[in-house]
Amino acid sequence: GSGRAGLLYLLLSLGGNLGLLFFFKYYDFATHLINQGLQSGGFEITVPALGLLLPVGISFYTFQTLSYTIDVYRGNLAVERSFLKFSLYVTFFPQLVAGPIVRASEFIPDIKQGIYHFLPSGEDFNYGAFQFLGGLIKKMMADWLAFGLIDRVYESPDMFTAGETLIVFYAYGLQIYGDFSGYTDMALGAARLMGF
Repeated sequence: GSGRAGLLYLLLSLGGNLGLLFFFKYYDFATHLINQGLQSGGFEITVPALGLLLPVGISFYTFQTLSYTIDVYRGNLAVERSFLKFSLYVTFFPQLVAGPIVRASEFIPDIKQGIYHFLPSGEDFNYGAFQFLGGLIKKMMADWLAFGLIDRVYESPDMFTAGETLIVFYAYGLQIYGDFSGYTDMALGAARLMGF
């Protein structure tokens, strides 16, 4: 909620989430810069780098959690008492790779009681499978354009005529469209297969 306690919880959540993200993503980079600065200043002290592996999807999980915290702070969403529903919101994977970050106030209220989403109707299952496969085909065509045509011309454009280069210029637009549109269809299809 709002008020001093709400602001304190918001700041703790922001600090904790962003602190973890910074620690895993930027700690070694920051220590490298600090060590360079110390060495150029004549100090013999070094801050040890940890060589941590970056947890898969940490940015996604961080921003999903921040969305929840901010929605609760603004009063757009009541505090979720079910850890299972909260966990489902934070770890819902179809949009993990390319987003978007879904607002908690739009997602959590739609989760059915007892998490019965994972029993899609026959129509939802069929449509989801069709949409997922359609997206997969788009992604495969985009990859074929990239590796079979576009990369070859961009690597050595002097070997191709102006007309061929122009065709590849437009093919690159199709490749970008197919890549993002295909991924979106796959994410929507995967969600529909699970009843969302």
